[in-house]
Amino acid sequence: MELNVNFIRKFKRSKFAFSVSILIFFWQILALSSSELPIVNKLRDPSDSIPLVSGNGAGEFPISLAVDLDSNILFVANEDSDSISIIDCNQNKVITAVKVGDEPHDLAFNPVTKKLYVTNKDSNEIFVINTNLKKPRVIKKIKVLGEDPIGVVVNSVTNRIYVALAKSGIVSVYDGEKDWLLKNIKVGMAPVDLAVNTNTNKIYVTNMLENTVSVISGERNRVTETIKVGRDCMGIAVNSKTNMIYVCNPADIVNHVSVINGETNSVIDRIVVDDHSFFAAVNEETNTVYITNSLADRVDIIDGATNARITAIFSTGVGATGVAVNPKTNQIYITNRDSHSIDVINGSNNSISDTIKLNHGPHGIAVDAESNKIYVANVLSNEIIVIDGNTASPEAAVQVGDVSMSVAVNPKTKMAYATNFSTGNVSIIELPFNQVVGSIDVGSGPRNVAINTENNTIYVVNKISNDLTVVNGATNEINGVVSVGGSPEDVAVNAITNTIYVANSSGNDLSVIDGISNTVTVAIPVGQSPEGVAVNHVTNMVYVANRASNTVSVINGNRNQLVKNVEVGNEPGGISVDLGSNIIYVANRKSGNVSVINGYTNTVIKEFKVGDSPEDVDVNVATGEVYVANSESNDITVINNSFFKRRN
Repeated sequence: MELNVNFIRKFKRSKFAFSVSILIFFWQILALSSSELPIVNKLRDPSDSIPLVSGNGAGEFPISLAVDLDSNILFVANEDSDSISIIDCNQNKVITAVKVGDEPHDLAFNPVTKKLYVTNKDSNEIFVINTNLKKPRVIKKIKVLGEDPIGVVVNSVTNRIYVALAKSGIVSVYDGEKDWLLKNIKVGMAPVDLAVNTNTNKIYVTNMLENTVSVISGERNRVTETIKVGRDCMGIAVNSKTNMIYVCNPADIVNHVSVINGETNSVIDRIVVDDHSFFAAVNEETNTVYITNSLADRVDIIDGATNARITAIFSTGVGATGVAVNPKTNQIYITNRDSHSIDVINGSNNSISDTIKLNHGPHGIAVDAESNKIYVANVLSNEIIVIDGNTASPEAAVQVGDVSMSVAVNPKTKMAYATNFSTGNVSIIELPFNQVVGSIDVGSGPRNVAINTENNTIYVVNKISNDLTVVNGATNEINGVVSVGGSPEDVAVNAITNTIYVANSSGNDLSVIDGISNTVTVAIPVGQSPEGVAVNHVTNMVYVANRASNTVSVINGNRNQLVKNVEVGNEPGGISVDLGSNIIYVANRKSGNVSVINGYTNTVIKEFKVGDSPEDVDVNVATGEVYVANSESNDITVINNSFFKRRN
């Protein structure tokens, strides 16, 4: 059986997509003569860049951790921003970040050589970082002989590195001195995590698809035994002093952790934990085990002597996944993947002592053409930055709810609406005063918002509850809730036809909703992981950015039929239409550029290089200027599109 390419990625990225069923961001053409097509003259590069200062670090979707005990430095793998954040734990402050390969998944640190090893799943590489420098840097890139490097662990005594290649079903063994491949060891199906007992020189590997743990002899480099554990075994940790191994089994009917006796290689206990146990870590000094539960957003704390759960701590963020322990300071670090932060737990009293925010910059963006104001949703600073389009400078910051991901503006009512992912509500902002005047409780995990300015109706897609909340903008009361596809990411409105479109990322389709009856009339298949959607209400064409297939699906709004898939950059997400020129702008997160599509020919006619990890894009229909929110470089790129002929 072959492991699905996207299996591990979806498993680790979405805490709402664990089950097997889920595992696997309008053509009404006018009579136009050829002379009315957009005229492309000299294409000018982006004209400006607006820096946004908020937060204290860099990193998006922190997934795993490693600790340098000697210097009390924490390393964090940021899956979506392809970087490693380096944190000074004495101050709980991000001090720098290092760019690595595509989609870093796991980290392992050798305290003897001061080398940090990073697995990069999408680029099939291992990055070796020398941390013993004034400024840590990548010193080697190793192309793996297999597919999907996920887990990595280091035996600092033997200076051997072990890497789990999930799709290939092997563990690669490297010599840490030269970073050379020594051997590929065949293990079980979908190996995803590893742990090492430095005293016995044994390596333990969780094989997720066959519910087993492979035991590797580090001396002989071969599998000596296979242990049957619970379903979909994921994270694993070892206490070298007690020779006990702890395995997370998140798919069992009752979530539990299997306890293995390393001497007999047998399961001796099963500890009931919270929902979706993910990763495990051990403090060998206190014989305490820490289990992250990403669906419950809690950390279970287990007494290793009795295998009894001592307590459970609610994390401050969303998507508790990675966990690391510093036994010297007795501090435990938890990554909150979806809220981009690190919780610091004091091991002496089992309480959260601090939260480190990994600022990944602006996320959503909207333009008010009448006032020439730009509104930017900053996820981790929990604020909307207001930018004066005339001076290209920030003029105000409006504090909203937790994890503000998007913002929409109604120029007629002079109101704006910002979605707050963690708090499950929408902040209502009065624009002339830049003040929050109220909030509306919507579904779980509000992701994006759109407005029908003709009837003053607000539409909010809720990623966790898989629905669309319909709000009356005059009364701020909920008019209805519409069930849509899996993990909806974005919403767009055609005010003329009163039709709403919702991009469903895990369903790979577009829900078409009748705005009068608030019912889904059809679901149109599009590309893989649709993340953005935009509408040209003049031509009645709909554009869907498909992140995983690197395409934009063009849909005829009259017939609700797919017209064409247009290839764009890497990981397209944000998308916007300039009605005046019938030009579509697509923000490509991974390739760091914006693709420009001619809406008449459905072809890419230009690409602009912008900032790092562009998340969203919007057009000022009055001036024709295009604004791009760059999450990792923490700025806004301004594109002057006056070289296209526009109807105003």
